[in-house]
Amino acid sequence: MPNIHELLLECLFDGIYFVNTRGEITYWNKAAERITGYSRQEVLGRRCCEHLLRHIDPDGVDMCERGCPIRQTLADQHPREAEAFLHHKSGRRLPVSLRVTPIHDKHGQPLGVVEVFSDNTDKRNLVRRLEEVRRESLTDTLTGVGNRRYAQLHLDNCLRELRNTGLPFGALMVDLDLFKNINDTYGHAVGDRVLTAVAGTIRSCLRSMDVVARWGGEEFVVVTTNASLEGMSMLAERIRRFVASTWLEHQGAQVRVTVSIGGGVMTQPGEVEELVARADANLYACKNAQRNCTLVA
Repeated sequence: MPNIHELLLECLFDGIYFVNTRGEITYWNKAAERITGYSRQEVLGRRCCEHLLRHIDPDGVDMCERGCPIRQTLADQHPREAEAFLHHKSGRRLPVSLRVTPIHDKHGQPLGVVEVFSDNTDKRNLVRRLEEVRRESLTDTLTGVGNRRYAQLHLDNCLRELRNTGLPFGALMVDLDLFKNINDTYGHAVGDRVLTAVAGTIRSCLRSMDVVARWGGEEFVVVTTNASLEGMSMLAERIRRFVASTWLEHQGAQVRVTVSIGGGVMTQPGEVEELVARADANLYACKNAQRNCTLVA
């Protein structure tokens, strides 16, 4: 009859197995059977590297060949934790969290190691779904770029960076010229296509660390780090030219649009609203002038 300690191990939700100093599995609990698909009879007396679990790390490296936590703990008697993917009997890879602990007899001599592991599938699915929700909450559903909330968060992050490191940042307000005429002439479906095309065109003009977001309606904001007035002016003019050279085909006609762009740079800590107001003021100066132009000051 099993002792009380073994009965307790059989009741645990986590998989548990014991590996002796020769690397042989001598204990395999019910949870290990349930998680891996391998019965106790299939496992006992074998090594886990013998085409059984064959753990791989998150980069796909075979841990049995390099970085095996059981082998390492057998060698140095230090406990370890790791994230890995074990080989399920069905053939699929299963994400697990594992903890390896050395076991000693009453004289301090090593007997082997015990590995405790848990199925991370639900956890990974939850993390993935939370990331999807986060991304959806910060993305403009029409154009695929960031939304206003995303832009505000990024502006706040840039301000913190400025306060901590002195790194300046800038903002461009990009507004489509006479966009109402496009909606009135071609319909809102074509207007949506124009907005999406402009968003993609703006994004293609940016560095990897810069962002574009839909500020609202037909207005976009571009936020850049390590910015200067000269660099922002060049970027604004680049975006203006790119958009002006873009068109959509609709029922044999070319639908074109231009943008007006106002911008500013923040070099000293202040309020984000000040930078946005400055960029907006420069944008409206462009609108009141001739449209299809830029002003960063």
